[in-house]
Formats: sequence, structure tokens, C-alpha cells
Amino acid sequence: MRTLLKYILGSIAAYLAFFLIRQLFIFTYLFIELNIQRLETPNLPIPTNKVLMSKYLRESELVFRRRWLFPFKNYDLTLNRQPAEQVIVLVHGYTRSQTDWIWFRKQLKTNIPIYTANLSPKYGNIHEMALSLATKIEAIKDETGCNNIIIIAHSMGGIVAHHYAHNLDTANRVSNIVAIGTPWYGTKLAFMEDSLNAQAIQPQSIFLNELRQKIFNSPIKHYSIASRFDNMIYPWSSALLDKDSEQKLILEDVSHLAMLFSNEVVEQINTWLSAILLN
Repeated sequence: MRTLLKYILGSIAAYLAFFLIRQLFIFTYLFIELNIQRLETPNLPIPTNKVLMSKYLRESELVFRRRWLFPFKNYDLTLNRQPAEQVIVLVHGYTRSQTDWIWFRKQLKTNIPIYTANLSPKYGNIHEMALSLATKIEAIKDETGCNNIIIIAHSMGGIVAHHYAHNLDTANRVSNIVAIGTPWYGTKLAFMEDSLNAQAIQPQSIFLNELRQKIFNSPIKHYSIASRFDNMIYPWSSALLDKDSEQKLILEDVSHLAMLFSNEVVEQINTWLSAILLN
């Protein structure tokens, strides 16, 4: 029994060590990128080591949170359930789940229904993930009768949302997409993963080039939120679509997952929602 216990504890310790080292590598990459930016922009403030460590620990906790929130992965997180013309759908990012939105969804100041989606397969291609979003949205349509959908998406979820809107939403229900930390021009860190969806978000990706062209020619209103301190999107400006009509918010010191727990992000999205719902 003691041998088994030691094995289990050893396995847990090894996993945690690997996890923390991986996160440390990512933040080291961020520190290098920030210093490169400083060479180009001398007055750009660089976080102190203390700030970097604090944000590293916070982001690591948020990444790991998925594990202990696993029981809620398929829990019904819907708010304001009722028949409605407009609804909000929250779409998570790479390898994550709807549990990322547990806090965020309650901060939205609206009475319209708010739904969360789980994308699958986790490591499938973008089209497969968009099909799972389509299935969720059809279920929402059957339940509410909605014809106007506002999508708020994080990270890769923004790419999945736009792929759905431009290729699968034949009824043109999607009217607005808010993308938080979405790598429209790819991210250098995509090389760390060998999955089909990670390959799609590599810099110079043909898939992303084609998707951006569809977005540029689309009547769907687009909103972007990016952070100079994003530890997953390199360069950070990749999270800005640069569409002429794009509305955007640029944060200075918020990491990738922490954007979903940022009061500044929530305040800006609530402002956008107020304007959207008035139209």
C-alpha cells in the first residue's frame, strides 16, 4: 500500500513539476518578447521580476484550475433562461472548457439568455470544433427561438466562432463577435503543440489568411481585446484584426487566461453590449 501511495504521489509531483516548468518556459519567452519590443520602443515599460513572478503564479493557477473544475465541465451554466430574440454564447479557447466562464458570465449586465459551449474534439481541426458549436447553437435556437446571436470568445474560440459564422451559419444568426486574446495572425507558440487546431494557428497559416479575408468582407460586427502581456499570443498584436470597423481594447499587463477575470475587460464588454442591444 505504501509503495502504491508513493507511486501516486510521485506521479502527481512529476506532473506538477512538468506543468510549472512548461509555464515558466512560456513566461521566459514573454520576457524575451517584451525586451525585443523595448528595443523597438525604448519607453515601453517592462514588468519587474516580482511582477512577472506574481503573474506567472496567477496564470499557472488559472491554467491548472481546469483540473479541479472538471466536475462542472458538463454542468448547465446557463443564465436568464427564457424565450428570446437575442442570446449570448460564450466560447472557450484551446484545450479549455466552459468552466473558464463561471465567473465571467455573472458579470455581464444583461437580461438576455447567456449560454456556454464546450468545443470538441479537443485536438481536432477548427472545422470539427465549429461543428460542435453549430450543434450547441441549434439546441439554443430550439430552446429560445432566437435569431440574433452575440458570441463572446476567448483565444482559439474566436477563430472557431468566426469559422462557424462564415461557413456554417446559413441562417446568418450571428451578428456580433467579441474576441478576447484571439491569434488572428497566429502565434509563435503554436509549435509547442502537434494537434490539428494548433497547426491552424501557426504564423503565416493559410487557414488564417483565408478566414481573415472572409471577416474583412463580412457584415458581422467584430470586437477585439488584446494584451501586451499576453503570454500565449506572440506577437501580442496578432490579437488585433485591424479591420477598419473593428472596435478594440488594448490591455497593458494582463496575461492570457487572466483576461477572463479582468474587471477592465468586463467593463468594456458591458459597454459594447449596451450599444449592441440598443440597436
